[in-house]
Amino acid sequence: MKYFFIIFLLITFFNPTIFPQQMKTAFINGKVFTVNDNQPYAEAVVVEDGLIKFVGSTSKADNFINDQTEVIDLHGKLMLPGFIDSHLHFTSGGYYLLGINLRPALSKEDFVFILKDYVKGKEGQWIT
Repeated sequence: MKYFFIIFLLITFFNPTIFPQQMKTAFINGKVFTVNDNQPYAEAVVVEDGLIKFVGSTSKADNFINDQTEVIDLHGKLMLPGFIDSHLHFTSGGYYLLGINLRPALSKEDFVFILKDYVKGKEGQWIT
């Protein structure tokens, strides 16, 4: 039993898959629009763990690149900044969450199955 515990500890604490891996991506050889008046364009961007670590020339970006870095060659293409808009109309979004979700239905049979499952125990109530 004590060997099982020792093996368990070794597997748990020395297993690289249970620790988060650092993600680093370098975008090189592009025309990067920076939205910075002092440096409106750059050639490269290095992103690590979701944060921009470097913006500048491709040659200087090499200082941030190692064998664990995913390198994406933009081949002179334009790279623009973006954002994710979690746009929601609060009231209608709330009503949507209270109703039946038929999006997974890919056929008439799926639709009927989801609907029948949803109405169980809701006899006499509105279905939204």
